[in-house]
Amino acid sequence: MSFSLRQKISFLFLVFMVVNSIIWFMNHYSNSTVLNTLVLIEKKRDLLDTVLEARRYEKNFFLRKDIKDLSLALSYIGKIDEKQAHIEKAFSDLVARDPFFQQRSQAINAYRTNMETLLTLYKSGTVSSEQSLQI
Repeated sequence: MSFSLRQKISFLFLVFMVVNSIIWFMNHYSNSTVLNTLVLIEKKRDLLDTVLEARRYEKNFFLRKDIKDLSLALSYIGKIDEKQAHIEKAFSDLVARDPFFQQRSQAINAYRTNMETLLTLYKSGTVSSEQSLQI
């Protein structure tokens, strides 16, 4: 059975379109994966910047002994929790492969607990400004 030239051209055009569609879908998937990874990196950088802000106010508290600095550090720690939860919710498929994610969450909780304890002790007068460095 021989095919006419029109049938051969139509068949080859159909094969060309199918192959191009497959290549386009693979490229689209690759680009979306790269985009999601870049957005995750940006969110992690933002989280790190917030951690650095909290640490800056913590340092200021130890230098100046001003309770406002410790309160600001605690507010930034709250923002860290929010950003960590957002990363966990929005990027659960990428974060599930990160072995340090759970450790980071535990470290954030421990950091918040320590700062809250320090603030409570400092407000109650149990700890003086000289003793706060030993806690």
